Amino acid sequence: MLAKTLTVMAAVAAAGYAMKRFMELREQQTVRVKPHRRDNGQIRTLRQDPKTGEYYVPD
Repeated sequence: MLAKTLTVMAAVAAAGYAMKRFMELREQQTVRVKPHRRDNGQIRTLRQDPKTGEYYVPD
């Protein structure tokens, strides 16, 4: 019974660690923007709306 409990606790801990690591890596990814054909090779910047969290092109 003790071995079964320890095994379940170890599995839950491993799953929790994996999810934490996955979320950290996901937050670190950069935002990729497809270049528009009228941009003439210029890099576009994006701003994040603090209320909604959505990205938009500044005016």
